[in-house]
Amino acid sequence: MKRHLLALAAITAGMTLTAPVSAEAQGLFDIFRPRPRYQPRYQPQYQPPPEIQYGGRGGRVYRDPYTGQIIIDDNTQASPDDANDPNKAAINEFRRQANVYFPMTVTKSQWSAQDEAGFESFVTSIGNGIKSKKCNTVKNCMLDARVNPFAPTDPPGLILYSDCADWPYFLRSYYAAKNGLPFSYVTGTEILKAPVASPADRDKDLETAGTHNSPYGNTITSRGGSNVPRARGQEKNYVQYLENLLDLVSTRSFRVGPLTPSAELSDVYPVRMDRYGIRSGTVVHSTGHIYIVFDVDANGTIHMTDAHPDGSVSYKIMKPSALDRSRPDQGLGFFRFRNQRVVQAQSANGALYGGRIQLESNQELIQRGLYSLEQYYGLGSNVVPGQAISQTQYRSAFNSMNFFDSLKLRLRDRNNIGQADADVRELADALCTEMKQRVDDVAKAIEKGGPGMSHPNELPANIYQTSGFWEDYSTPGRDARMKASVLDISRAAVQKFRQAKTGGFGVKYDGSAQDYQAAMKNMVASLNASCKVTYKKSNGASQTLTFNQVLSRLNKLSFDPYHCPERRWGASGEEAATCRDNDRNGAWYTAQQFMRNTVGKLNANEQLIIRSDSPISLSMLQDSNFLDNNEASPINLGTRRVPFMNLEAYFSSQDFLNALNQ
Repeated sequence: MKRHLLALAAITAGMTLTAPVSAEAQGLFDIFRPRPRYQPRYQPQYQPPPEIQYGGRGGRVYRDPYTGQIIIDDNTQASPDDANDPNKAAINEFRRQANVYFPMTVTKSQWSAQDEAGFESFVTSIGNGIKSKKCNTVKNCMLDARVNPFAPTDPPGLILYSDCADWPYFLRSYYAAKNGLPFSYVTGTEILKAPVASPADRDKDLETAGTHNSPYGNTITSRGGSNVPRARGQEKNYVQYLENLLDLVSTRSFRVGPLTPSAELSDVYPVRMDRYGIRSGTVVHSTGHIYIVFDVDANGTIHMTDAHPDGSVSYKIMKPSALDRSRPDQGLGFFRFRNQRVVQAQSANGALYGGRIQLESNQELIQRGLYSLEQYYGLGSNVVPGQAISQTQYRSAFNSMNFFDSLKLRLRDRNNIGQADADVRELADALCTEMKQRVDDVAKAIEKGGPGMSHPNELPANIYQTSGFWEDYSTPGRDARMKASVLDISRAAVQKFRQAKTGGFGVKYDGSAQDYQAAMKNMVASLNASCKVTYKKSNGASQTLTFNQVLSRLNKLSFDPYHCPERRWGASGEEAATCRDNDRNGAWYTAQQFMRNTVGKLNANEQLIIRSDSPISLSMLQDSNFLDNNEASPINLGTRRVPFMNLEAYFSSQDFLNALNQ
């Protein structure tokens, strides 16, 4: 244990108040801070076409020669060539609903300030409903009038669905349908084969990136999905409209760097790091996942919701493990929806027909003070699209104060001085929430018969993002974030105390380091008494685990949906004896241990930690040549190093006290 405590202490002792922690100082735990990269031999630039003329299944896109506005001739019917897997239960319920007619009538030519405020209130209501556990699925949230104020006006029998990437689009399009507002969306993207705003140092990854996951991000090739009917009597049915949207929108729609020329065709734009840019309705893009903000409290904490392929929804707060930081080309961060306007339409009986949808341009947003790249280039940055910049400029943007501290300080109410220990408790409470949400995640796989199915002969090449049963019911990403959350807590515990003593960070603590250590120990003891999870074993018996017990098992929790509940919860000994699944002799469970030892999803070079260029067989998992591989290897299936997750031991240690006093 002493060795583990020293390793964990190295994370916190290496931190300073003036610079991000180096990856070297943080050792195997710190997967968030970028390490210095080698200088590339060349830096090819993406060359924009002289005129924007992206076409494709979504329609023709061009720049109006008179107004300079981007125009989308998007009455072309989108054809889903990337449909969701047909075996998904929640989405099948949505697709099977018959004879439900929800006509979309557009009565307003654009979104007004009042419409935007209404959308924010709607998102806040949905978020509060999820946070307060009034509902836990898209279907139930939208049916509950306490959560969805428009539920009483829905047609009888309406069933709604969304998953991760579609969640903000679903909420925005539904609100538009209820309020007669125009809406359309990105329908086509292609990968970029050269960077725009970062070095060309990922070409090896590009070779194995597949169709939609370039390390240099994507470019938008088409738009479509206009909800404006072509003529009277041709109003679109929202059920069919949403089905098309679900087929065409994915996280790759967001994976477009703000400096990529086609980014002006994006549905969203990057915002300032303040309470106006980040508020209800703001979209958060992390690697392979999307959230939507529904509240920012006086303490500067961002409250968010997300959706999952099984139709469930969950509540999260912003913390380092929830948002990956990478090169601008990947388009990660905070965004808001652009205004959309109908131009050249005809009006009849108060409704609009025909015409085209026009997006609010970057220049308009800049003139209104809404568009900002400061989350990539530092607070107060004046970098704008089209400006010549260094391809490494983003790396030094938050050297004086790291990104998450800067964000918290910007968002915290100026009259609110936070307590250092309370800020840490907030992160610990969020981890408890993640533990409890995992109970439902695992139960759904059990209910769908995962343990009774034959275990596949191979795992997906990308265990975090695939299709079918694995995509719906596995939890590798969520489990990795739980482990990363433990490191968030341990880092914050040291960092907040140091900030309180230094001043200028919006937090205080009046006691000594010894007092603070006692407070952290008491916090863990309190959580161990109050935060408990109970799961159903294979024989139907209930098994309760405390906060500390779950922490001690984090690297043993199986993310495999074909495993019994005992393995999903890392049981051993007598507790594991009741396990019933088809993983004979636990061969897959044992072989996946090195995968479970990893923390988070990305390494310091923005690659998936667990990665493969082909489906993963049992023999590959048992091959030590695929463990602890560096960034040059296309295959890495885990690490031999076991992460130390014992907060109780760490906060009780002399190493923690020494870190506070440095």
